Amino acid sequence: MVIELNQEEVDLLKAMVEARVRGLGHEIHHTHARDFRDSLERMREDLIQLLERLSQVAV
Repeated sequence: MVIELNQEEVDLLKAMVEARVRGLGHEIHHTHARDFRDSLERMREDLIQLLERLSQVAV
């Protein structure tokens, strides 16, 4: 899939993903259910990988 974004849109998307990654840290810390905690940790890793990919985007 190809999505074309301008620099402003890339910056906005990065900021949104970064905010979610930060929020997940708090949520993971306060989650006691192991299965749910594991899924949150996987989501955080996926979002971190997405951020890395977004940082490599040349607009």
